[in-house]
Amino acid sequence: MTIIIPTIAVFIISFLLLSVWIYKNEKEEIKKKKGKIFAVMATAFILALAPTAVIGLVLFALFGSTNLVNTIFSLDISTSTLMLLTVSLVIYLYTIDSLLSLLVEHIMGRVNIFNHLILLLIRILAFYTIGLIFDLNQKSNVILAVIVAFIILLFEAFNNKKEEGNTNG
Repeated sequence: MTIIIPTIAVFIISFLLLSVWIYKNEKEEIKKKKGKIFAVMATAFILALAPTAVIGLVLFALFGSTNLVNTIFSLDISTSTLMLLTVSLVIYLYTIDSLLSLLVEHIMGRVNIFNHLILLLIRILAFYTIGLIFDLNQKSNVILAVIVAFIILLFEAFNNKKEEGNTNG
């Protein structure tokens, strides 16, 4: 139930933005044919499903990681706090972290292990700061920040290895 609410919010925002965008671009066509508004809504509905599915899967994976850490280390963090923390982490990863990743890659050159280690340290600091915002105790906050940042590091490392394999052969 906790993942459903942010996913529905993403769908509604995507649907509304796409509806307005399609309606603006097809305004002349809609005025000619009265039944065209249904086509606009259907198109916006179908197009809104793609970002909703992607964000939903990312939320599911990240929430699963935080929940796993919470369970394994007995951190006693409530599910609602974990969900809010997960949404905050997703927002961070798709905004600030993307910019920091590009900046580190630009400064350090091509992707190598040092890029990943610098990003790991930046993410630990950022996740720790987000945990402070949610008033997590120090032990829980450090454990959660380090392990979730490490899981993301592993995912990126495997993804880069896979991309290298695809380009080499």
